[in-house]
Order: sequence, then structure tokens, then C-alpha cells
Amino acid sequence: MQDVVMLAEEDAEMVEPKEELVAAPPTPPSALTRAAKLLELLIGRTCGRLAVVVSRWPYRTILISVVVCLVMSTGWLNLDDEDQVEKLYTPQNTRAFSDRDWVEDRFGDAPSMSQAYLNRKGKRTNLLTKDALLEVFDLHELVLSISSEGGSRGYDSRSCERVYWNAEAVLCQKQSVLAFWDYNRTLLEEDDNITATINRGGDKEDCCSPTSRTVSLDSVAGKFRYTNGVITGAGALRVVYYLETHLNRKSRSDPHAMRLERKFQDRIRDPEWTYFEKPFPITNWGNSENSQRNFDYDRAFINASIVIIILYAFFALYTRDKDRSRGQLGLGAVLCVVLSTAAAFGIAMASGLTFSPSTGVAIFLVLGIGLDDSFVICSAVDDHLADHDRARSPLENDARDVMEKGKTVEEVTARRIVHTLASSGPSITVTSLTDTAAFVAGSFTETPDVSNFNRFCAISVLVDFAMQLTFFVALFTLDQRRRLRVKIEQLKKEEEEEEEEAERQRRLARCCFREKRVRDEEEPAVPPAAAAAAAAAKDDETPPQVVAVPTTNKDDDDDEDDDDDHREVPRGARMHADPAHHFWGVTYANALLSPLGKALVLASMVTILTLAGIGVSQLDMDIEDAWTVVGGVEEKALNFQKKHFGSATDWVGVYTKRTDYFANRDAFYDVLAKYDDLNFVAGDSASTSWYAAYDAWLSDSGITNLNQNDWESNLRLYLNTTDGLAYADKIVFDDRGAVVATEIDTYWKSDGNEGGDGTRRMRKAREEVRGTDVGTVIVYNNGFIWNESFAIILRTTVFAMSIACIVVFVILVLLLGDVLAALIVSCFVGFVCVSTLGAVYWYNDAVNYITSFFIVIAVGLSADAPAHIMHAFLESRRPTRQGRACHALETLGPSVFKGGFSTILGIAITGACVTYVFRTFFNYLMTILILALYSGLCLMPVICSLVGPMPTHDIHLSHDNLRRAGNLIEEAARQGVQFAALPECFVGKYGVSNFAGHAEKLGEEGSGSAMLAQAAARTGITVAGGIIENAEHDKLYNSIVSYGPRGHVATYRKRHLSRVLGITSESDVLTAGDEHVVAAVETLEIGMACCFDLRFRDFLSGYDFVDILCAPSAFLEVTGRDHWELLARRAALDGQCYVVAPNVAYDDADEVPLHGCSIVADPWGRVLAKTAPDQDALAIADVDRAFISETRSKLPLETCRNSVVLCQSSN
Repeated sequence: MQDVVMLAEEDAEMVEPKEELVAAPPTPPSALTRAAKLLELLIGRTCGRLAVVVSRWPYRTILISVVVCLVMSTGWLNLDDEDQVEKLYTPQNTRAFSDRDWVEDRFGDAPSMSQAYLNRKGKRTNLLTKDALLEVFDLHELVLSISSEGGSRGYDSRSCERVYWNAEAVLCQKQSVLAFWDYNRTLLEEDDNITATINRGGDKEDCCSPTSRTVSLDSVAGKFRYTNGVITGAGALRVVYYLETHLNRKSRSDPHAMRLERKFQDRIRDPEWTYFEKPFPITNWGNSENSQRNFDYDRAFINASIVIIILYAFFALYTRDKDRSRGQLGLGAVLCVVLSTAAAFGIAMASGLTFSPSTGVAIFLVLGIGLDDSFVICSAVDDHLADHDRARSPLENDARDVMEKGKTVEEVTARRIVHTLASSGPSITVTSLTDTAAFVAGSFTETPDVSNFNRFCAISVLVDFAMQLTFFVALFTLDQRRRLRVKIEQLKKEEEEEEEEAERQRRLARCCFREKRVRDEEEPAVPPAAAAAAAAAKDDETPPQVVAVPTTNKDDDDDEDDDDDHREVPRGARMHADPAHHFWGVTYANALLSPLGKALVLASMVTILTLAGIGVSQLDMDIEDAWTVVGGVEEKALNFQKKHFGSATDWVGVYTKRTDYFANRDAFYDVLAKYDDLNFVAGDSASTSWYAAYDAWLSDSGITNLNQNDWESNLRLYLNTTDGLAYADKIVFDDRGAVVATEIDTYWKSDGNEGGDGTRRMRKAREEVRGTDVGTVIVYNNGFIWNESFAIILRTTVFAMSIACIVVFVILVLLLGDVLAALIVSCFVGFVCVSTLGAVYWYNDAVNYITSFFIVIAVGLSADAPAHIMHAFLESRRPTRQGRACHALETLGPSVFKGGFSTILGIAITGACVTYVFRTFFNYLMTILILALYSGLCLMPVICSLVGPMPTHDIHLSHDNLRRAGNLIEEAARQGVQFAALPECFVGKYGVSNFAGHAEKLGEEGSGSAMLAQAAARTGITVAGGIIENAEHDKLYNSIVSYGPRGHVATYRKRHLSRVLGITSESDVLTAGDEHVVAAVETLEIGMACCFDLRFRDFLSGYDFVDILCAPSAFLEVTGRDHWELLARRAALDGQCYVVAPNVAYDDADEVPLHGCSIVADPWGRVLAKTAPDQDALAIADVDRAFISETRSKLPLETCRNSVVLCQSSN
């Protein structure tokens, strides 16, 4: 006598069993989780209710949406276009701006420079010969002849910046080698020793240079040739002309000067010169024109990118099947985003935001975000988990409802749309809110254009979200109606064809009947169905195997519930009807989440972070004028200047405000001396300042013992002398004659020890002149506007990025309801941002107002993909992290990839752009998007499979079931049993919609099979139970697995998949097994079956020789109350064996209620043990092998069995 224990488990909330069999109850969800689930439910219901209205009146919704967008777009009438670089990319409330306003108010606008660089023709040409210099004079005279505006303006005295320090002649400020001859052709022609003249160095006074009173050959010539240490030749020359300017305070330009510069640039390149190539001009107009020309060139690629995105949206949803294709809906998605962007921009401009060229980039981002939402909605409508008859596609089910139940197309479509939006609404809400929050946080940067861009994007995302739920859903409703009508027509045509074929077969069909003895006393019994299969294969003599006997698809049961199609259907043919879902959820997920795949992903993450860390540690802040000038003669000029004249000094002004200049003379000299000691300051400003010149004049004039009034009176006299005129424009008096401001010219080395870092130089210079008795001292040049912006760009960028990450984290906590989940997503956002910041170094770039722009928006762009996958991971019902990660990829992998890839595809073509702005746009936006997809589709599944958070729904029930089952097995072992059985699908709730969520690899950590193996090893008995097995080729099987103390014993895969019309159809997602399986436990032979198998007597006949038939079940209440006990007892009678049939306990709260009432029956058909229908319980019975033998002796069924075979002839 041996004991058999049969365990029944309740598949819902546990009814209180005996105290000794139950461990602590499962931990209830936290308040945060409950709040998040409530919020998600509220969002889903709100979206569903909105869908009810939209799907009922789609045309009205479209009309209202368009009208509202057009009204919002009227904000474009308030368009405030800004293209001034310094107003876009530099903080407006800096000290440099206030210093500039102060300087310009007192000393006027700085002159505009028109430069020309001359490069020799041929390597041996010397531009310091008389003939060559005379040709330079020709160029000089050509420039002076240039005029505009009817001859009223020109480079001569009409418009030039005057030499204020020479009262004897009306001269224009300029610089060139011609200063050696005072710009007098006759003097040059009469000079017999050019070499001696140019080597005079500082001895020759420069009449017209604003930067030096003596001629500096280094600043006007390059490519020197030396002989015995003496300059004998040069291959490059520089000529500079200064124009008087009156800047428009808004545009920061002088249109009159720009017109002259345009003619300058054109005229000097018209002639063919003998000794030098065509001059390389550098003017404000030329640089601006070059930038505009290149932006126009790049704009063609931008427009092409938008076209590519539109085409991708079409073909991503297009198929050749008319009932499946949504190509037009893809165009509708693009139209939705365009309308959203137009309306959002209208709102933004009506609220006073400034439009800039960079703002136009927002269309790319909103297109990507909007299309991502559209793809998620399209994916949700095909979610077959919402359908009762899962053997059909959702569209076919809808068509059947119209054809068979008399419903209208509009009603069925509305039902489908409501379900779609209720399921997809929370997901797109999460990403839309995180994107909006990230962009809002990014708007806190002090860079105006970056702040405006983020505000534009935040508004656009919100408007697009509203339009997705209304306008796009309305288009979606119309498209779904169209597809449904096409499907109905197809089904009607198919039915007509089937009726015609059936009629033809009825006319041709004939039947015959014959009997055949299948088995005699000497041979083992072969099931009739197996014999029929063997006969069909013309191999009747092949003996059956004892343990694994192949079965056929034929059954002879006439039960009304047995109308099932038993063809083996691969999982991929049903569950993954869409190849994209199959790829992401099966092929890709298996490769990614394999041990090798995880190792490679984690290694790549470490590599990226290492490279990013190196890059961040090497970052520098810099900007060059050449970045805004690409191609053409302008770029050649800048490169030529940098190469041959890069060591020239830069002018910097030192300004003093109102103070007691007479009393603070010593302090004044001390300040200038400290300033001159800076290693990047060239020259001695203390000795060349107006202060030193005035003291020298006083000393030479013998004027001593001055008081304050005398000192100021003599200063005015000095400024009217020949020497003093050089400083007349450097001192400003008030109406009473008191000095209120002064200017001192100083020069900084371009190649100083500071490595060209203007920001650090500016700070050090300001520190040296701060806090002195002289009062406020200002150090300024126009470059300080940018230098000071660099000083705060990195700080504000990191601040805005940090704020965005924190806000995203808080929103994710509220919406996901899990701190760990929100932390993981936020970490991936930080990973993308840090990697993007590090990429600045690897792109050989620097932190500036453009690169910081992309670093800030990286937060908003990188949140989508990880948030989508994490949300799907939390919603998955699979019991293991690995399974939930696979399910997340399967569910949203295609949508996330399509949304990201659409933007990547559009951006790809901008790689051909030439301007720095758009090359940077390509580099960093491509980096961000690729890293975001990498984070969402590679890193997130791997991290979730390792340390992912617990699901937010009732998946804790699976873990609770495993715990309770383990407790019951241990209790059974204590009572001395040798074999224990658990019900079918004991891990979680039974139901086709739950199978994929409970799927597991045999022995997978945390799985039902792992629990059985551990329980068997721990208790020393053999156990069996039903699981959903994820087996080879990713097929799902309804399997009964058995483990003993030494490990795995047997696995049986359910042969007959249940199908009860309107309730369940397992074949939609499961694959049928094809073997009988017998497990040897001690001296017992135990045959394996499962639930629906009990209805097929020919299948059970393959187990006629076993001692026990183990049939774990999840029998439905609707059929179980009449069939369950009858089938179990019949199986015992037919097989003359014990039947152990554990069934899942009844719970009236289940969506598909099960019958419960587990049974153990003996070979005589008597019920030995039976549990209550709604309780966890142990049912223990003894197995008497002698009784089995006695029964089979009294009723020798094996020797009496015959088979009837039907055949059909077409004759």
C-alpha cells in the first residue's frame, strides 16, 4: 500500500485553511503602489470615456480639433523673430552686457573692420618687393574708390573711422604694410631700400593704426623670409580698413556699413592680380552672408528629413492587405503632429516667446514623440488579449459580431476604440508627462534660445497629447471602420466559396466501413488513433513504444465541448501574428536576455560610461567664429588668418568711472601695474596710458603744485595739444568739466599661457582691478559677452539637467507607483545625459551655447523609451523578471523602435549639412536618440531581468501560490506520501490572457518548476504540477512537470488543447504536445494527462497499463458541475487504474470561474477522496496494486478491445 497525495489550490485570494499549512500572508501593496494603480485606472477610464465620445462622432471631433488648432495658430500673428546670435545664446543679465551698455553710452560704437588677406602667387613670390607693394597700393586705391548710396558713403573720409589723434590731417583709421610709406605711392616709388625700411620696426610712426602708434610688421605681414636675421621677404599681407558705425540696438548692425562691406568683398576679388592671389576678405557682411547661404543649403536637407519621416510613417503602417494596411493613418499621424506643432507654436508666440531658427528643430522632436504615441495606439488595437475567440484575429472577431450578432460597424468599432484607448492611454500619458516635465525643467537654463526651445517643446508635447486623444483617435476610428468593412466583405466571399466547395464535396463523397483487429494477446495495445495514423502512413507493422507512444489528431468523443481543432499550431502563428512582435518578444529577447547577451550589454554600458567619464574630465569651453562660417572664400580667409596671423594681439579696454583722479594718482598706477603683470597682457599700459602721457606733459611743461581744479583744467588744455589729441576720445567730461569716464587701450596675447581660454583670462583681469581706491574699474571687449556666457553655461546646463531629472523622477514615482522603477528610468536618463556630455570631447568639440542646448534637451528625449519599457515590465503578468522583460519587449518593442527610428531616419540626412549648428544637431541628437533606444531596448530589459521591481498588479498571487503550494507539499511529506500532485497552471490564474504572463523555462529562478524541484529535493518525495512551459523555438506548452529527490522525472505536454466556445481557446497561444508520458515513481507507473485530455478515450487508452493516471486540471465551472466527476471516474473505469485529478479551486470572483472539487478515483470508479470546491486542501489516498490486478483480471478489457475505422472515398 502506498499513499498518493492530491493537492487542490485556490487560484484567487486564499480562503483561510488550517493554520499549520499556511505561512505568513502576502505583503499588501504599498500606499504608493495603490495610489499609482488608482491613478492609472483613472487615466485609463478617462481615456476610455473620451474614446466613447470621439469614436461615436469622429467627423465632429476632426472638425472641432482642426478649428481649435487654427484658432490657436493665430498666435503666429504675434511672431517675434530673433536671429541675433548674442541674444539667442548668451545670458542677457550678465556683467558683460551692462559693461557694454556703459561703454557704448560714453564712448560710442566700436568701428567695423573690413579685412583683406593677400597670399603670394607661387612659393617664391616676395610681396615685400617694390613692384608687389605698388600692386598693394593699387588694391588700396581700389578700396578707397568704393562707394555706396549714390556716392555719399565710402571707405575714404566719407564713412571711415577718423584718426582723432592727428589734428593736422583728415585721416582714416587703417592698417597695412603701406604705413611704412604713410600710404603715399610717391614715397614708395622713391624708396631705394625696401628691406631697410621694413626693418625699422618701432622707429617708424604709424599715422593711421588705432592699435599702435608705430608700425608693427608682425600684425600686417606673415610668411616671413629671413637672411642673416633680417626680414627680406613675406608671402602674406594683411590690410584693414575701419568704418564708422552707428549700431541699431536691436539688430546690433549698421546697414550702411554692411552695404559698403558687400561692395568691398566683391570689388577686391574682381581683378586678377600679378603678385598675389585674389584677396581673402573678412567682413561682417561676408560672414553673415556665408552663414545665411549655408543655412539655406542645410534647410534643403531639413525639409528632406521631414519628407523622409512622413514616408516612414506611411510605410511603417502600410501592408498590401487592404484590411491590415494603415498607410493613410500614418499620414494622418503626421498631420496630427503638424497641426499640434502649429497650434502649440501659436500659443507660445501669443504668450510672448521668441521664435528662432533653432526653434524649428522642435518639429523633429515632436514628430518623433507624436509618432511614438500613434504607434502605441495602433499596436494596442491589435492586442488579441481583449478577444474571447482567440483563434481569430481581433478584426475577424469584430467582423463576426457584425455578421452574426446584428451589430453595426459603428458600434463594434467604438467598442474596439474604447478598449484601445483605455489600455494605451496610461502609457502615452506617462511618456507625455515625463517629456513635458523634462522640457519645463530644461527651460530654467539662462541661455535664452535653449529656454525658449524647451518651452516650445513642452507646449507642443501637451498639445500633441491632446490631439492624439482626439484628432488621431477620430482618424483611427474612421480607418478602423474602413478595415472592418473590408474584412466583412472578405469573410462573406470566403463563406460563399466554402459553401460552393462543400456542395461539390457532398456530390462526390462516398463512405465505406470496415473493421480491423488492432491488437492480439501477444502484442502490446496500440491506441486506435495511433493505428489509424500508422495505416495512413502505410507502416502498420511498426510496434508502439511503451513510454512515449505517438498519437494522432483524431478523436472519437461526441461530447458537445469537444468541437476543437487539434492541429498543432506553433506559438508564433497565433500569439505573434505580427512578425515584429515575434522578433522583439522572441528572437531578440532570447538573444538579449541570454547570459552572453546580458554580459555584452553590461560590458557595453560600462564601456560607454568609461568613455563618457574620460570625455567629461577633458571638457573645455570654447567657441570660434569659424564655426558659423563654412565654405567659400570666407572660411579660407578665417583659416588663413588663423594660420599666419594668429599670434596677433587682441584689444581690450580698461575703463574707469567717476573718481578723484587727482588724489588717487598713485592708486591708479598701482592698478595698472598689477594688471600689466598678468602673463597674457602684452605691453605696458601704465606707461602708455593717457594718465602717464598727461603726467609727462605736465612735467615737460614745468607745471607743478596743482590742486584738483588746476589738474582738471590743465587736462583739458593737454587734450587740445598735438600729443593730447591721441587721447581726446579716451576721456569723457560732464557739463561741469569733471572727468566721469576714461578709456585705456591694452592688448592681450592670443597665444598666452592660458591656452586661449578667454573666460579664465576675463575673470583674472577683473579680479586684479577689483576693490581699489580708484573705484570701479571695467575690463571689457566684445568677446567678454561670450566669455561670460561660458562662465555660466556649464553651471546652468548641469543645473537644468539635474532639475529635469528630478522632476522626471517625481512624475515617474507618481505614475508608476514604484520608487525603484522610477529610479531605474531616471538613472538611464542620467546615463544618456552624461554620455552625451562626454561625447562632446570625443567629437573634438567644446561646451558652448550650441552643445549645451542638446545636453539640456537630452533629458526630455531620453525618457520615452525606458519609461515605455518599464511601464510594460510593471504591467506584465509573467512570474519571473526574465519573463516580464521578454513580455515588455514583445508588447512595446516594435512601437518604441518605430517611434525612435522615425526620428533617427529623418535626422540621418542632416549628416550632409555643412554649418556647425546643424552638424552639431546631427551629432548630438543622433547620439541622444541612439542612446535612448539603447537604454530602452537593451539596457532596460537586461537590468529589469536582473534587479527589476515587482509588478504593480496582482502578480504577487503567483508568488503566494508558490509559497502555499510548497507549504502543502511539506505537510504531505510529513504524512508519509510518496507522490504529490498540484493542479494545472497552479502558478497563477488560469486563462488564455494569462498564459504568456506565467510562461517559464524549466528550472527558471522563481518559477513553478523550480519550486517543484526544490520541494522534491527538500522533502524526498516525487511531485508533479501544471505550468506554462516556454520551450524550444519559443513555443508555449501547457505542461505537467514531475520532479523527484534526484531531479527531473518527466514532462508531459498537454495533447488536447481546451476549446469552449465563448470562454476559452488554448490553441490561440499554446502548442499541443504529441506524446504519452509515463513516469516511474518507486514501483508505480504513473501516466500523465491534463484536464481536457480526459474527454478523449482513444488518447487515454494509451495509458491502459499504468497504475495511476495523473491528470492535473483547471476544469471550468460551466462544464465541471456536470462533467468533472463523471470524466474522472470514467477514466478510472476505462483504464482500470487510479486517477489523481487535482483541480483549481472555485472562486466566483474569477473572470473564468473553475470548478474545484479535486478527485482521487480507484479502478472500480469509486471516489476515494474529494475536496471542497473552494478551499486549499490535502486529499490523500492509498494505492493498492493488488486491487488493480484484481480488477483487470475480473474485467479483461484489453483482450476484448476492437476498433472501428471509417474511411472516405472520392469515387
